[in-house]
Amino acid sequence: MSPLNPRQIEIIIRTRYCETDNMGVIHHCNYFHYVEEARMELFNRWGVPYNTIEAMGTYLVVTDTSCKYRSPAYFGDELSVVVSLQRASRYRLIYDFKISRIDQQVLAIGDTALAAVSHKGCPTPLPDRLWTRLIQLQLAEGRRNNAHC
Repeated sequence: MSPLNPRQIEIIIRTRYCETDNMGVIHHCNYFHYVEEARMELFNRWGVPYNTIEAMGTYLVVTDTSCKYRSPAYFGDELSVVVSLQRASRYRLIYDFKISRIDQQVLAIGDTALAAVSHKGCPTPLPDRLWTRLIQLQLAEGRRNNAHC
């Protein structure tokens, strides 16, 4: 994560044989795993690991996601996974992502929306610790955005 852009992170993934399909191509569902790994790392870099968020009684569930596949990845490829927080409200986080080969060939682009819910699945605000950190990093849309999902 660049100190100049705390809303974005890049991780490098080396694809594994178990992620391939019968054609030797990385199965499309794995792209979402790569994005999730990058999102988790972004929470770690913000100083609020996801397991801490869950320990505070909040779960971030995927409410919407899309992915446009442009080119396949193969076993052994090194991939750059870039995830950028686009919007943060008291109840939602919206990310864009781009997955590329190290040579910069774009393989997939997309977005993911997460909603904060309680253990019962009811909408709940982001934990104060995470919300405060997003405000400190100037990533939150506003201090008092109480709109529900």
